[in-house]
Formats: sequence, C-alpha cells, structure tokens
Amino acid sequence: MFCSSLNSLAGRRNSFRLVALLVLSLLAGRGALAQPEAKVETAQQKTSDAAAGESYETFTLNNTTDQGDIREVANDLRNMLPQARIYQMSAQGAISVAGTAREVQLARRIVAELDRPRRSYRLTYSLYELENGKRVSSRSFTLNVAPGQRAYLRQGSRIPILTGASPTADKGAHVQYIDIGLNLEVSIEGAPGSLRLHTKLEQTSLGDEPSGLGAQDPVIRQSVFEEASVLTPGKAILLGAFAAAGGPKTAEVEVVSEVIL
Repeated sequence: MFCSSLNSLAGRRNSFRLVALLVLSLLAGRGALAQPEAKVETAQQKTSDAAAGESYETFTLNNTTDQGDIREVANDLRNMLPQARIYQMSAQGAISVAGTAREVQLARRIVAELDRPRRSYRLTYSLYELENGKRVSSRSFTLNVAPGQRAYLRQGSRIPILTGASPTADKGAHVQYIDIGLNLEVSIEGAPGSLRLHTKLEQTSLGDEPSGLGAQDPVIRQSVFEEASVLTPGKAILLGAFAAAGGPKTAEVEVVSEVIL
C-alpha cells in the first residue's frame, strides 16, 4: 500500500512537469509571434520620422524665361534628385520640389547656379561702299542678341505692285507689296567660349530698265550675303564683300561685338 502511494505521487510529479513544459512552450511561442510586431512598429516609426523630415519649396526662375530652358532646369533637378518629387509650372516660370531637407537644399543650390542672367551681345554692323578699292561711304546698324536667339533689321520702302484687276470695278485692283532696301538677320549659337555668329544680309533695289511684262512690273535687283564666323567681343571682323544691288560698286561688311549684361 505504501508503494502504491509512492507510485501515485511520482505520477503526479510527472504530470506537473508535462504541464509546466507545455506552459513554457506556449509562452515561448507567443514571444516569437510578438517579435515581428515589434519590427513592424519600428518600420512604421521610421516612415513617420521620414515624413516628419520632408521639406518643400517652390523656386521662381527670374532669368530663365524660355519654355525649353525651364524644361532643361527641371530635367536637371530630376536627374540630380531622383528620389525627390519635382513639378514644372511653365506658365508661372517656377519649379516645385518636395523631398528631404537635404534634397531641397541641394535643389536650391542647383537652381541658383542655372538661373543666372543670360549674357547678351551688342552687334554693330558697318556696310562700306568701295570705289577703286577705297571706302567712300558707310552705314551702321546695331542689334542686341543673346545666344540661342535671332535679331532682325528691316530698312527701306514697301513698293506696291499691281498683280491683277478685279472682275468688278467696285473692288478695285489686286495689289501686292514687296520690301525694297536692306534686310539684316543675325543669330548666335553655341556655348560661352565657342560662340558662332551667323549673318545674313539682303539688299534689294529697283532697276531702271523695264521688265518687258508691263509698266506696272518693275525689275528688282537683289544681292544676298551670308556668313558664319566666330564671335570675338571687342574685335572688328571683316565678314566679306559683295556686289551692291543697283550699281557697279562693291560693299564690305564688318561687325564689332561687345558683351552686355
């Protein structure tokens, strides 16, 4: 009977040990399941901290007004700051940047370096008439132009030419106007240090002889001069010479450029 009591006590101890081991296993399992939740909370906290450090700024371009140039500035920002959000507002001449404080600070530096006053050039053209190789008269024209732009000059008269009569007398004749005189077109292309100047000069005049088609159809004499040269500020450049329209004289074209801000 005593042995039976001992056996019963040993069985209870074993049962208690099994229950204790089962409880410890459950507690350990709950701890393992709770660990990913702690990681999720940490990631959420990091996301919240990043959002709290986000910055935003809109940059107004004061010197860059061309739509293509504004687009180039925005593309530069997108390439330099691939993680930032960048929006271009061409109508307002502005670019908005959203990102970290460091990204916005870098964007501010990039915009300041790119949005600088564009350097322009004052071009003074001189047109000389020659007789026996000597300059006997001259005319000068001045235009201001910036790289990537064109400038035009028109000087002369508009001559009406009768092109036909109207079938009804009340509507009158058909008249077309043509420009007689001097047309000058210039442009500058390239980057600073390697700028090229393109010049096109057209000179027209009315001839004295009849055209043979009718008294209302004049003869128009025309001379066209076109030249590309390296832009050298402060130095007079002789572009070339051509036969002047309306006479036997020869004309020389010279240009002097200077930098203006």
